Amino acid sequence: MYIASSHTRGGDTAKHTTGQTNRRDAEVWVEKKLAALKADEERRKMPTLKQYADPFYVWGKCPYLRQLFTDGDKVTMRYVDSQHGIIDNHIFKDPVSDLKLFDITKKDIEEFKARRKQHFTEALESSPHSGREAINKALGILQRIFR
Repeated sequence: MYIASSHTRGGDTAKHTTGQTNRRDAEVWVEKKLAALKADEERRKMPTLKQYADPFYVWGKCPYLRQLFTDGDKVTMRYVDSQHGIIDNHIFKDPVSDLKLFDITKKDIEEFKARRKQHFTEALESSPHSGREAINKALGILQRIFR
């Protein structure tokens, strides 16, 4: 059996069996293990949706607004405040905002949509249309963020 050793943050040496009986297979095992560790490190560095979306619809920080200005489109402060309010009140208050960008799936977005529908069903029983409108606006904002 071939053994691989690694150093911990405290400076100690840890030994792991590769489970391989020849050197080449042991080296391949170590390469795969190092690649997996690097991928884990990259995933930890990946921002959450909340961290990534924080500058959206903030004057001077939002890449989407910057593109609108570049294209010559007029944007009002009321529009920006309204959109940022949707981010704060609907997207950032939902558990999806705490997920890493890399980990968000279509299923997560569908669950976000279902939670928002449930919220509006409970809060706005007399006016379900305004809830549907807010959900669609939040989904539109998510779409812009993920572009």
